[in-house]
Amino acid sequence: MTRAIGLSFAYFGLFIWSAMVFLPLLFMFVSSFKTHGEILQFPIGLPSRLHIENYVNAMVNSTIGVSFVNSVIVTIGSLVFVVALSLMGGYALSRFQFPGNKVLLLGLVALLTLPVHALVVPVYYFMDMFNLRNDNFGLIMLYTAFHLPVSIIIMRAYFQSLPRAVEEAAQLDGCGTWGVFWYVAIPLSKASIATVAIINVVGIWSEYLFASVLMTSPASRTLPVAVATLGTGEGGTDLGLRFAGLSLATIPILILYLFFSRRIMKGIAAGAVK
Repeated sequence: MTRAIGLSFAYFGLFIWSAMVFLPLLFMFVSSFKTHGEILQFPIGLPSRLHIENYVNAMVNSTIGVSFVNSVIVTIGSLVFVVALSLMGGYALSRFQFPGNKVLLLGLVALLTLPVHALVVPVYYFMDMFNLRNDNFGLIMLYTAFHLPVSIIIMRAYFQSLPRAVEEAAQLDGCGTWGVFWYVAIPLSKASIATVAIINVVGIWSEYLFASVLMTSPASRTLPVAVATLGTGEGGTDLGLRFAGLSLATIPILILYLFFSRRIMKGIAAGAVK
């Protein structure tokens, strides 16, 4: 009886949480097919007709297309560096004992507590000094640095959960350290790689603060910065156009998560169990 009551409260809590996540998304998608006037007059109701022109104007009559390409370049570039470096860093911390191993791990954990907003000014001057403002490569390096600590910690936890017997068998067959890492460790960590990738892709794709400070040129803006300025002008704000831009920025992440959700859950569970 007690267990049934506990499960009921758990399911009710999950239902409330799901509603809190789903309803704002539903409101955004429905509003993207309305005119500005319809949103103000009937914010909860359905549109009188589907105003597809909101999406056409967002893609054609703005810099959303260029910003979308910039976001794809920055996101993919950052993920390549984050996944590659976290694989090597997590494997080294889990398999090799060297002076400073634990100190390095504690340093990575400490970096997770660092408020990134406090770094806006020094990062701005650093990027300006090396001419990396309005440059996709500069943003890729910045995002890589910010997302590496948690990614290394996740990969380390996963590698520690893997039995060493397979790696030892590969060493007996003549594999060196790099051979074991490349042919044994990486193939076994596909689920964890997917977890690291999807966790980071959401943060990188939607990052606004540093992108708005560093990417001031319209040609170099990423999607969140372009969406923030979409639908504004001398004639006022066009909420229908703004919601269409938000939908265009959200859809790729939703599709990606739906395709890889099972692999993500598998990777999280595998990394949590030793």
